[in-house]
Amino acid sequence: LIVEHNLHGIDIDPRAVQIAALALWLRAQKTWKNLGIKAAERPRIARSNIVTAESMPGEEDMRREFITGLKPRVLGQLVDVVFEKMMLAGEAGSLLKIEEEIKDAVAEARKQWLEGPKPEQQLLFFPGMTDPRPKQQELRFDLKGVTDEWFWEQAEDRILDALKEYAERAESGHSTRRRLFAEDAARGFAFIDLCRNRYDAILMNPPFGEASERVIGLAEANYPTWNRNLLCALIDSALKALAPRGLVGSVIDRTAVVKTTYERFRREVLLGEGRLQTQVNLGWGVLDDANVEVAALISAAGGVESPNVFFDVGSRALNEKETALLHASGDLAAGTLHTNAYVTDPSLFPRLPNAAIAFDFPRWLLNAFKHSPSLQDAGCSAFVGHSFKSERHFRLVWEISLTKGIGFNEHRWTWLFNGGEYCPFYNAERDIVLYGHNGAAVMEHESVTFRSLALHGREGIGYGKRGDFIDVQVLPPGHVFTVEGEGAAIESGEEQFYFAALMGSHVFAYGIGLYCGQHKYPGYVNVFPAPTPSKEDKQQIISQARTIWGAKNEWQAGDETDIVFVRPRLYSQQGPSLGASCEAVLAREVELDSTIANAHKEIDRCFEHTYEIAAADLSAVFQHAERRPRDRVWTDGPQSPAEKCVATVNEMLSHLVGCVNGRWDLRLALRSELLPNGDASMPVRRHPPAALIDDSGKVLDREPNGYPLTVVWDGILVDDPGHENDIVRRVREVLEVIWKDRAEAIEKEACEILGVRDLRDYFRKPGNGGFWMDHIKRYSKSRRKAPIYWYLRSTKGNYGLWLYYNHLDKDILFKALLNYVEPKIRLEEDRLNTLRARKESAGSSGREAKQIEQDMDHHEQFVSEIHDFKDKLRCAADLHLTPDLNDGVVLNIAPLWRLVPWKEAKKYWEELSEGKYEWSSIGKQLHEKELVKP
Repeated sequence: LIVEHNLHGIDIDPRAVQIAALALWLRAQKTWKNLGIKAAERPRIARSNIVTAESMPGEEDMRREFITGLKPRVLGQLVDVVFEKMMLAGEAGSLLKIEEEIKDAVAEARKQWLEGPKPEQQLLFFPGMTDPRPKQQELRFDLKGVTDEWFWEQAEDRILDALKEYAERAESGHSTRRRLFAEDAARGFAFIDLCRNRYDAILMNPPFGEASERVIGLAEANYPTWNRNLLCALIDSALKALAPRGLVGSVIDRTAVVKTTYERFRREVLLGEGRLQTQVNLGWGVLDDANVEVAALISAAGGVESPNVFFDVGSRALNEKETALLHASGDLAAGTLHTNAYVTDPSLFPRLPNAAIAFDFPRWLLNAFKHSPSLQDAGCSAFVGHSFKSERHFRLVWEISLTKGIGFNEHRWTWLFNGGEYCPFYNAERDIVLYGHNGAAVMEHESVTFRSLALHGREGIGYGKRGDFIDVQVLPPGHVFTVEGEGAAIESGEEQFYFAALMGSHVFAYGIGLYCGQHKYPGYVNVFPAPTPSKEDKQQIISQARTIWGAKNEWQAGDETDIVFVRPRLYSQQGPSLGASCEAVLAREVELDSTIANAHKEIDRCFEHTYEIAAADLSAVFQHAERRPRDRVWTDGPQSPAEKCVATVNEMLSHLVGCVNGRWDLRLALRSELLPNGDASMPVRRHPPAALIDDSGKVLDREPNGYPLTVVWDGILVDDPGHENDIVRRVREVLEVIWKDRAEAIEKEACEILGVRDLRDYFRKPGNGGFWMDHIKRYSKSRRKAPIYWYLRSTKGNYGLWLYYNHLDKDILFKALLNYVEPKIRLEEDRLNTLRARKESAGSSGREAKQIEQDMDHHEQFVSEIHDFKDKLRCAADLHLTPDLNDGVVLNIAPLWRLVPWKEAKKYWEELSEGKYEWSSIGKQLHEKELVKP
């Protein structure tokens, strides 16, 4: 009885249907055996209700033949509709909603039958009648009460009887074909019957993932919440097939119960009308050959009260899951809450972020969601920024002309927040973006998409969306945000620090990690609960946050790539020797790191109190916080003390080169009373405090009165011991101004720390350990490489030029040739001629002659080396390209690829030659000069 009348099943695979039917038969036999019923006494199981979802037979000729013999004629029309609607059955299965598909056809057929002549009506009741009855014997029943349901049942019976008769015909040797046709059609009608039924319980193991092209349209029309995943559509379909108070049990991909994109499915299908009853998180490895995290759930047709019990065995080993689930259920029945069981009211889930079915949230977090305002309601509403094309629109602040302004809605370039390295509270200001007034400078660019336009430029906070831990920076007004660097406009300075602390706390990191992955989109962030803290806790949080910001601002005042740069750290920690000064810098680093660590602990403690986290729940928060990156002042620096000393000396020498080129004001290195104070609320300044500018902020092009140094204003330094603008000579001049009579000793000690013979060795080294490579690393930030002191090196490194990027103009290469290279060649050729003359006087033998000959050989090679250098420089100059600093460093340095010991220059030249970067000034010039490869 159970197998024949109570159990029903559908599958699209005929083999699975056969196996299921056999399994049921075997289960019945086993049950009878256990009951002691002998085989001969067991009732015969004539059929099962496990059917294959497949289309109706496709032989058009046989269908036409079959329909021709159907009486009444309306049945033939109905069969045509059924065959057509069943075409997708083999792909869609129970999703087909065949009962809905044929509903109109049944109603129309019933209407036609009712309106037809009485003899036609009689054929539905008396299919064997062939002759019309006399008028007095016509059907006298009242047909007004005939429903679509009754009509379908009668019609289906007539069709199935007709199929049986059709299969038994033996005409023309087609009996086998007719029989197969009839059997296939009968199975199709059995599938329709199952779809029309309503069930008390449905169990499913639905397929996960995408549908075929033909099924997509069907799913979109009938299951609008399916989210392109078949399992969602099948669960929706199953719930609609339930009888009142019926239940659906299904295996499900766990992403469907937590992921944002399935929110509508959860709200409208799983959680709507109180349907969800319970769920078990099963974890990975549960399904054979399926790499998916699995859960199992039970949902109701509606109106069924949930037991408020959920289970999680996902973290258990595969062979332990079943036992753990049984123990958890047993303990619960005995009144004990097992570690794998949770008591949670499903009515709370719609209030959680994205309606995630997060029964395993800790109690403190569920309470916070239930009783506290969200971050958005509390005054911190995160938003997504604009989309840009980074290589075209992003620059580092030193890449554009120093005379160009930077400001939101004031200039073409404005400050950019695009996320970045982990650095809570403090944002190193060095990124800018081409923008203009309300984005006018990029509005026509197809790669730009504007979002939340009115929220940009306001003071607030920003955070990088990627990562397990959010680090939030306090931002003054004037920034444009991106899809990677998201923001929240907050006017109050104290509120900025408070919300930055909240979002950077271990409590927030742990809580949001329970429902959000690596990408912290505003939709996740804004719904996080924000309980109101006590006045004392809030003031303490803000104070500690300001302490962290202040520590980092102090440290960053020694970083020349940050807009707050004042002077190298060595100058602030001067000792009796360079080594002692380095040790003092490192000691200060330790002090600041300790201050930051203690401040974070106090902030975390206050939030533990604000969120009312019980001691028993804190261990999970602490365990998660162990993975939080260490917050320290030297974020991207070296690790060992020796490496840090090298980096500190490199900082000093980089500053000296900047002073020589007129970039930095040397006076700040000498007089501490000139140092400015940091303020997080002040708008970002255009130039660092260390810049050589006048009182109005204008960049100087000559030394102010009484300035202690002669600046090289043409932007060209040379590696030439005899030249007045020799880079080593000029750097030594700055050393003497700062260190006075100790300058020589400081230089020697610096070289010892750096591991070089002397300063010339340091500036000539093209690789690691030299000035050039350190400079590239120092000025590579935010995924951009932008060195501003360009090393043009001869083949063997015996001669070179250093060009200052910010002083580039269309004539700088010609000036380098005219004022440096060509005079050097004449000088060295004169020296070579002098050696030749001495050689003639000395003869061809003797020690002096041999020495002169060696000197001549070396000098000839040197002259040849400089000639080669000149030829390569002339080749670049003869391109007659006008530098445009808006293009950025890498495109402007590209034409010098033959001289610059940096593979990036050659890479970008090749790309420019192939027509890439056509938007850039240099790209357009190359096109105009027909220098781009066809």
